Amino acid sequence: AQVPDGSKDKWDRQWRHELPAERYASLRAGEADPPNLPAEEGGLDGMEEDGIFACAGCDTPLYDNDFRFEAGCGWPCFYTCLDKAVRERLDDDQTRFELICNACNSHVGHIFRGEHWNLPPPGERHCVNSRSLKFIPVEGAAAHEGEEDDAADDVLDEIDDVE
Repeated sequence: AQVPDGSKDKWDRQWRHELPAERYASLRAGEADPPNLPAEEGGLDGMEEDGIFACAGCDTPLYDNDFRFEAGCGWPCFYTCLDKAVRERLDDDQTRFELICNACNSHVGHIFRGEHWNLPPPGERHCVNSRSLKFIPVEGAAAHEGEEDDAADDVLDEIDDVE
């Protein structure tokens, strides 16, 4: 997505109140998780269950576990995102592009191209902070069925197609 939706964004004061400090640092301040974050601290790099990864700030589905691949870098990596779930913008360091949740404008991670991974198109590496994500197992994804959120409905359709 090129233009932010922003429909789930909030004032900074509200984000600070709602998010634990570690999630706020990742989602709103753009801080990177430490590499190889253990599962007991919220690490999702080794997640192998079937499901979706949603934004930890607004619960919008961003990635399907089928898009995940092992990059060996210590962060969860995906070769693409769900349609229009994230967008990119030049990072403050002016050398990388950061990934932003299109619904709430939270920092998710960084995108890298041209690394020559043997992946399906578009073959990018979305290197994502675990603390920017919530994992929803397939059986938990059914809880989204009553929502009007088109992105969640699209994810459920994709999961049904896989089954």
